[in-house]
Amino acid sequence: MKQPLQIIHKGVSFKVHRMAIVPENLVEAYKAIAPPLLHISKLLQRYITQQLQDKRRGGKQTGLLLGRRLDVHAPPRNDGHVFYKNNLPVEAPTLAVAVLNDESGSIPDVS
Repeated sequence: MKQPLQIIHKGVSFKVHRMAIVPENLVEAYKAIAPPLLHISKLLQRYITQQLQDKRRGGKQTGLLLGRRLDVHAPPRNDGHVFYKNNLPVEAPTLAVAVLNDESGSIPDVS
């Protein structure tokens, strides 16, 4: 069985450039900025996984401002989000994620 990346990138040429030796200052810089970014990455992964599972299962979408069905548990809310709708399951949700790392130095540091 082929690896998933081999199937996805079939016919697409790409190159991976890696440094043979990584200077110690870059390792330290990575260690300084990696933990919060890895935390954000995990949160994003969980959120996307949950969204895809919900889309596959269908279910009830609550807290809507407009709709045909009144959520009997929502009227105590004062924000007007009192409607709901039933979502039908979807066979195969599609998702494309692209990550661009610009290491050219042309983007100013915003920190």
